Amino acid sequence: MALDTGHWWWRMRISAFHANWMTPVSAAMCLCLCLLLLPALSSEAAAQQVQQAAITPDSLTDEHVQQAVAAIVEELYARKHPERMWEPAQVPAGESKRQGGGYTALVTLAMLHAGQSYQEPRLRDAIEYLAACDMQGTYAVAVRACVWAKLPAQFLPNLEADVKWLLEGFSTKSAGWDYVQNANTNYQDNSIRQFGALALWEASRRGMKIDPRLWRQLEQSFIDTQMSHG
Repeated sequence: MALDTGHWWWRMRISAFHANWMTPVSAAMCLCLCLLLLPALSSEAAAQQVQQAAITPDSLTDEHVQQAVAAIVEELYARKHPERMWEPAQVPAGESKRQGGGYTALVTLAMLHAGQSYQEPRLRDAIEYLAACDMQGTYAVAVRACVWAKLPAQFLPNLEADVKWLLEGFSTKSAGWDYVQNANTNYQDNSIRQFGALALWEASRRGMKIDPRLWRQLEQSFIDTQMSHG
């Protein structure tokens, strides 16, 4: 299946969507899509991938999925930088420079969905990195909020801070968000809306109160932008 993976926010959107299926397959799909953020697999991993090529939907088992998840988790850990975590050394051409921290937030979210503990030493420093990261982009903040929502109560202040950031950046004019915090924007983008909505939904599941009027605005904005063919 061919996907236009030229923009990191597109890859984030797909991964976050699948991560919220909450099924045994969701973690594997999220992790596989995370690999789209990174260069080609190592030759050893590629060889293993070829060996698994014979698996079909009918023959796929939970064991296959768990093996794939485990392999991809290790591959992602192998690609982690000791200082910048999963952030690229240089933002690829054509990708936004305003979403710093987003790569690490996405991979961390995928790792948590894959069953990795926040206390795992190889993941713990990434979580500390996210806590200290001064994010400027809506996509990045939204994904980081989803990370906090999956962690114990001690991280709720982090979640509250990111939710506050998202609420302060919500525009009633456009019933959504801009790429950066801009409550006066007229810009309309369902991709950003989806990420903001996912983050606030995760926060609401942790007991945070979101004004019902915001949900109604989001709902109406999606309805208004629906095309005639559905």
